[in-house]
Amino acid sequence: MFIETFGEACEKTGWLVDAWVLMSNHYHLVLRTPQANLVAGMRWLQNTYTRRFNVRNQLWGHVFGGRYKAVLVESREFGSGDYLSNLIDYVHLNPIRAGILNGTSQSLINYPWSSLSRGYAVSPQKRPCWLKTDDGFGILGLNDSVKGRRLYVQRLEDQARQGRQDPPRRPLHR
Repeated sequence: MFIETFGEACEKTGWLVDAWVLMSNHYHLVLRTPQANLVAGMRWLQNTYTRRFNVRNQLWGHVFGGRYKAVLVESREFGSGDYLSNLIDYVHLNPIRAGILNGTSQSLINYPWSSLSRGYAVSPQKRPCWLKTDDGFGILGLNDSVKGRRLYVQRLEDQARQGRQDPPRRPLHR
């Protein structure tokens, strides 16, 4: 239900999504807002999802721990693409960092609540229209082909096995 509601928010706002992951008590999004509507869109997303969740489960109150946290990344910070690539990797590696997957015998694509399994690892026809994988593949010099998708997943799983799951560091500017 969250993914469906998130998709509706993307359609309403025009958001372009580079990566997402849904965890048990929070989520991570890497998205671009062509219009200055992050606050309004997030308000709609969180309120709508909370109402739907509570009605479905006959509950009352907050679903998420508090207000969302947003970190602005300006296009100049993308530079060569390393920072954006690191952000996307950080999001996709979250299930391992949280201990949901062990990273050695469990594939990241087996976690069904992320843009990796529902986007980067599948053909374009099977992706939601609001998920934009062009930059995620392009930064790494990969094509959106069977081979490129396989190499993309393999690269992430190699990082997981090597224990490289730290949050990305912001580039320094003078």
